[in-house]
Amino acid sequence: RGGRAAVAPVALAGTSGANEALAAYQLLSSQPARAANGTETSAAMPQPEDDNLFGFDTSRLKMDQLGGTLLVMCVVAVLGVFVFELFHYHFADTDLTKAVDFGSERHESDISRLFSGVRPLVTPYLFQQGSKRQWYYIATLVVLGLWSMFLGAVFLVWMKEFWDIMEHKKIERFFPIMQDFVLLLSTMILVGVYQSYIGMMFVIDWRRWMTMWLLGGWLDSKTYYRMQLARSAESPDNPDQRLQEDINMFVPTVIQLATGFAEAIGQMLINLPILLFLSPTTAFGVFYCPGWLLYLALLYSGAGTIAAHLIGK
Repeated sequence: RGGRAAVAPVALAGTSGANEALAAYQLLSSQPARAANGTETSAAMPQPEDDNLFGFDTSRLKMDQLGGTLLVMCVVAVLGVFVFELFHYHFADTDLTKAVDFGSERHESDISRLFSGVRPLVTPYLFQQGSKRQWYYIATLVVLGLWSMFLGAVFLVWMKEFWDIMEHKKIERFFPIMQDFVLLLSTMILVGVYQSYIGMMFVIDWRRWMTMWLLGGWLDSKTYYRMQLARSAESPDNPDQRLQEDINMFVPTVIQLATGFAEAIGQMLINLPILLFLSPTTAFGVFYCPGWLLYLALLYSGAGTIAAHLIGK
């Protein structure tokens, strides 16, 4: 059949015309050819390799070949930024040359007085509302936080053993340690989810009580009427809206600062001994200094904190 397909256009062209010859040739060419034993064989078109992506052989792609492309892209990006900064002033809807008036307000930079206004707002909720519900929230969050830090320390031990198994190819220890990982990950997810959930319950309870407390003080003795009569430039506008927005910012911020500080202290107490014992005895391979990674981390974090405070001040 393959032989007839080659001469079919010529034979049919003389009898039925060129169109019929072309149709017959296409029909014969689309049918599978038969081998000598009678089985059909198909002359499939060559398929692209799996590594080809849009005509490119990604398996042969090397960074040495992309150096020129990266250089061109970097130059184009720099020129684009330069052109944008040069011409975008003409399309601005404001006067960008006008000096911005800021810095005249008072900024509290004294550490001893930075949180002086927090205590009068926190103390009534903790001690004066006649309920112990807030202490139940705090105790639960403390327990879950300690549990979470312990799981983090266990995860560090798990990672060490996992990579030791991968390095030494201990196949018999792979599946048991993966079972431990499933248990550890499940516990971490449950503890983390309910820690966040109970924390949101704590925020809602505190916001509800504080809103009623401050609104009660504003509505007491018809203070809102007095504000209307004694209005001046220093009188606040929309006190009820200010209370709602400020409480919404104050309560989550206080909880985040407190929990973040406690978690940082706990992580430091857990990780510092590990870093101390795992530090090489020779610093940079030059001089003898046991635990030098710990000293370097303390120096780095201390210098960064001092620099951030001085720059912000």
